[in-house]
Amino acid sequence: MTEIGFNPNIDTGLWNTALLKVGEVLQSSFNKFSTVIQTVIKSSNSKNHIEQGALIVEALTEDFSSLNINRDCVAISARSIIRSGNLNGRACALEVIPTIETNADGIGWTEFGFCNRGSDQPNYDTPTTKILQSCIPEAFGSLGHVTGVRYITSTTNRPKFYHGDTFRQGAFVDIENSPVIEILKFGSNSQSFVVKANGDVLTQRLRPEKFFNKFVNGTFEEVIRNKLEPGEEIFWGDTTPGAGGITYKVFFNGQHYLRTPYHVWN
Repeated sequence: MTEIGFNPNIDTGLWNTALLKVGEVLQSSFNKFSTVIQTVIKSSNSKNHIEQGALIVEALTEDFSSLNINRDCVAISARSIIRSGNLNGRACALEVIPTIETNADGIGWTEFGFCNRGSDQPNYDTPTTKILQSCIPEAFGSLGHVTGVRYITSTTNRPKFYHGDTFRQGAFVDIENSPVIEILKFGSNSQSFVVKANGDVLTQRLRPEKFFNKFVNGTFEEVIRNKLEPGEEIFWGDTTPGAGGITYKVFFNGQHYLRTPYHVWN
């Protein structure tokens, strides 16, 4: 075993089992890091696609998991901990910053890739499910709720984002039916909301008290049957014979139902 520095007493159990140990206690008014790896890549004039970088970590498992026992292979586990007694700490477990310097330009990105040479598995929660990114709120047996899954924000007037989440239709197995965004009901794979790769949006309800099938599909009499409250609006897919399958926005002002294109029903 190789030890650089000393045991900082974060997790002595992990420290004692490691082959390579790097430990330090930092107390500084300036940026400082226990381990720094820096690499400069010079021009190679390569005729092939290549990757060069500062660090690669590979972990390979020959250990089988079972239905009741997970034997996970973890290449990197990053943990940032606010120590007990610190009531105003900040813990960032991973910081990734692609950087383009002044008088430079090019493509910058953070990539998560998946190499699957096994089975195609479209379903969640199976022994062969493949997921590129999984987010869980209960790591290490924690009991406290987590504020959010992802937070996109900006604190200055510039820079800003040009786009949010963007999906290419060709990335999905079935353009007509593959869900790009979906909400699954608790305890099942039944959908309560879905945006398909072809742009279709299907939802079960537009307000807590009422349930609709694909908004409201049917004749106008079926729209009225939903008994809208004054000031409420819904989307209506007109299935009246000869209507042409047009979708309208319907608004109830307390006396009349109004739809777009503008029309008033008494």
